Amino acid sequence: DYTRRFGAERPCRVEIDTTAGRTLKLETAAPKGHRNNPLSDAEVEAKFHNLARVALGEDRRNAVIAALWDIDKAPNLTGLYDLMLID
Repeated sequence: DYTRRFGAERPCRVEIDTTAGRTLKLETAAPKGHRNNPLSDAEVEAKFHNLARVALGEDRRNAVIAALWDIDKAPNLTGLYDLMLID
């Protein structure tokens, strides 16, 4: 069934057996981030902050996000590249 649905969906199921003897199950056809269940702008920013936290300080992360949201106005990518260089 999962193979048949793949493409239009990204079906997945997770089962967790707890030490208390319970089994927790979750199934979805479109996990968060899939085109059928996209991240909001705020979620994209939060994910970037989380993933880049070790490499970039908060001010630089905020500057990268601002540059990315305005990328269509940039004459080139040099400024963005410079912001993302790790010292």
